[in-house]
Amino acid sequence: MPRRNHAVCAIVPMLALGGHAMGGDVVSLAPLHIIATENHSTQPIPRDAPVRVRLSSLDSQALAKVLGVSVSGTQTSFDYLIDKYPQLRGPATRTWLEPTFVIDFTEPEFDPLRQELGARGTRITRPQLVEYVAALIDESNDRDWDLASVVARRRQGDCSEHAVLTTALARQQGIPARVVLGVAVVADGTNYGAFGHAWSEMFEDGQWRVADAALFDLQGAVRYVPITLMEDEGLGYAMSLMGVLQMWIDRVVVLGP
Repeated sequence: MPRRNHAVCAIVPMLALGGHAMGGDVVSLAPLHIIATENHSTQPIPRDAPVRVRLSSLDSQALAKVLGVSVSGTQTSFDYLIDKYPQLRGPATRTWLEPTFVIDFTEPEFDPLRQELGARGTRITRPQLVEYVAALIDESNDRDWDLASVVARRRQGDCSEHAVLTTALARQQGIPARVVLGVAVVADGTNYGAFGHAWSEMFEDGQWRVADAALFDLQGAVRYVPITLMEDEGLGYAMSLMGVLQMWIDRVVVLGP
């Protein structure tokens, strides 16, 4: 696992979440929001293979509903297969192309970035955009949850800043994009860690695909469990994200392939 201090997620101070991790070099990923993690698998799981996990949450029913799993009303945890990337439903009226208070890509701060991307001469792809944002932002954990134009100007931040800027630049290029909050499960051999995270999704080939600039050069396998979309990109965006607390994952047990 690389020793690079990967982007801290601003949902930690903003939502006052806590936790701890277990397992070898995975701890080097701190200070991503760290979720208690256990590994019951004795063999390394290929990076592209599905992984069975047990998720615990204060509101397991709400979390299970988001992930398309049926649980009883008394369960505090449930088993889940991290396989194909889940497609979270958003408002049918959203195009995920429009500028908003948070994703404000029409502001002047984006002019230099637009010119840099335009100099490439062709329509930018999702991997190219992710790599561009990863190289552009200096990682810093002293930001809260900056607007995209602030990130474009300061070029600093954690996973939330990477997510809003990636989303803004994608929309600027005419690609539907949105911000997601959830959990990244990171593997290094038989060591695992689970971390609260924010990333961008881009709509490509009929489905939403991960566009995560914050963990762009992470060598370990990353598997994503999206929990909620940032649907409210207006003035009340911070308060709207508080709803995720009830169904936030507080423990992950890796069961095996």
